[in-house]
Amino acid sequence: MTDVFIKRFDDRYTQSREYQFLDLLNQLQAPVPAVFSNDTQLGQIQMAYAGVTLHDWLLSLPATAGAQSQALNALQQALSISRRIAKLEVWHFDLAFRNFMVEQANTVSAPIVRLIDFSLAVSPRFPVQKPLWMRPDTAQQHLALHAAVTEDWRQFFRRNQLPEPLRYDEAFDIPMTTYRADWSNDLAVDRITQRWCVITHSLGMMLIQSTQFACFSAETRLHIDSHGRGLMHLTSESQAELALEETLQWLSSQFSTPTPRPRAQVAQVTQVGEAPAIQTLSTKPTGLIASALTEPIGIQSAPLPAPAPVVATLNVDASTIPAQPKAGLSGFRLLLSGVLIGLAYVLMDAIYTAHHVRVTPYTVTVLLATLALSAVLLVSLIFSAHRTRLVSRLSQTQGLALLALSLEIWTQRVPDPWPLVMAALGLILLALTLEARQKPRAV
Repeated sequence: MTDVFIKRFDDRYTQSREYQFLDLLNQLQAPVPAVFSNDTQLGQIQMAYAGVTLHDWLLSLPATAGAQSQALNALQQALSISRRIAKLEVWHFDLAFRNFMVEQANTVSAPIVRLIDFSLAVSPRFPVQKPLWMRPDTAQQHLALHAAVTEDWRQFFRRNQLPEPLRYDEAFDIPMTTYRADWSNDLAVDRITQRWCVITHSLGMMLIQSTQFACFSAETRLHIDSHGRGLMHLTSESQAELALEETLQWLSSQFSTPTPRPRAQVAQVTQVGEAPAIQTLSTKPTGLIASALTEPIGIQSAPLPAPAPVVATLNVDASTIPAQPKAGLSGFRLLLSGVLIGLAYVLMDAIYTAHHVRVTPYTVTVLLATLALSAVLLVSLIFSAHRTRLVSRLSQTQGLALLALSLEIWTQRVPDPWPLVMAALGLILLALTLEARQKPRAV
């Protein structure tokens, strides 16, 4: 049964915004806790338990290579989640360690990170109607966010004819009765244009703060600090997105290293009359496995006969050698296919016009089927990662269509060279786009 976490609220407005964002992001399958219920009478939301804060989780990790890899994994997830939710037009303006939760089944499993606390988020779907419940702070906030929050509080005090604080960067009191009764439109935080810069600034602060944890080595801390500072105080949205992408790529490269494998040594060729020397893997079993392998087993067996003189050779099973792909001619082939398709249809149009070829139901069927299949392949190109293969299939479709049309003009008494030319073009298209497959040779 899933553990339940209950979050309580002091006012309904904050609770309603939290629930709106969580419900929306649940529907969009974003990495946030699942919501079970929203009780406005009790002022609480029931949601799935998401673990401990990222700060507490990092603090619990030891100073080992494995712990550092898991910590970098969690940081990468935190940044990736922030970017993913921002791309959904939900801008979380309070990205900090306390708002990232980490769940981990055991010390060897990968951590699962989720983002919480959307009471300080903005989105075009849910315009803000009160100043965000946050105090301006130049030490932590991007200048765009700081200016917007300051402006909203300034207008709040003026709108309600309250004495303004001397400094908005310092602590000031808000009359809760007035705040709950205050409703406004077109707040400055909704008009922030440098939203990616605000997001990356907060994430940069997180990265710099993460260098305090013991799980990171001294060298790794320097890299984290450098990437964190590169995300702060940016003024260009495109530059902010690019800097975030580069940081994500670096974090991914730090914990996605391939699993180390033992190296097998090649057996040495022995002299005639000697038994071949068997080389073992360059790793040694330890602990219980070592004792089980090295201790003698009390089973007697007949002595083995002396080995006959053998000339040792190096036998390699060809089936174990991965097939090497052919040189990269696919781009040239596809370009040539496109040129041939254009040439073929120009010739076909000229043949139909010059020889007065009658358009039959067969011709219409071939053209409509080719058009429909080509349309499906073209639409698939937008969503598929295997675009080269789809372009190849598109070229093959045109080749089959040319073969079918060459049969049509041959049956209508068009002089022999032209049907043969069209058929040859169709065959060439098919030959160019066939995927080469290498089969292992029998030894």
